[in-house]
Amino acid sequence: MFKHNWRMLWPRRQRAPEAAAVGARVEASVSAAVAQPARERPAVLLSTLALAGNEYIAEEDVDRATLGDLLSRAFMRVTYDKDGDLWAQDYDAPNVMITVDLVRRMLRLAAAWRYKQGADADARRRLAARTNDAFIAARFRAIEPDLFLAEYYLSYEKGLLAAQLVHSLKLFGRIIQSAVREHGEDVLQ
Repeated sequence: MFKHNWRMLWPRRQRAPEAAAVGARVEASVSAAVAQPARERPAVLLSTLALAGNEYIAEEDVDRATLGDLLSRAFMRVTYDKDGDLWAQDYDAPNVMITVDLVRRMLRLAAAWRYKQGADADARRRLAARTNDAFIAARFRAIEPDLFLAEYYLSYEKGLLAAQLVHSLKLFGRIIQSAVREHGEDVLQ
């Protein structure tokens, strides 16, 4: 059986040279290691953890009402349409529909846009191809006759962390917003 020496794979933290004695002078060259401050967590991650908490949702407890409650506690706008579908929106992101697939144990995050009047079918397909090539964390599809759809699937098998859901929803919002801004202005409304 092959064994890895993990210590060799992990980068070692370099330390600044220390003076050998009191009054000794240490001159550092450009290539000398400089003490780096400890890496801090990004503010976005901290706010996600603070808003959603470290709450764990068991697999059997995942449903639209539980997810809606969790997202509203994370200060997202949560609504239900006339069919009972859950819609969530971060403050600057598009409105996202969240569907619970009980058989596959997956959450489907989806957002849709309408095409501009007069956008030809070839331009619609090129838009889907460009966005799928540029953004790999979401799937983009041209749905006939007039919808452009972005999807992301998140597994909740064995349960779901609240911060995982909130962070995934925020990431999906940023990705689709960038995709539409960069590639879809000439085709989408």
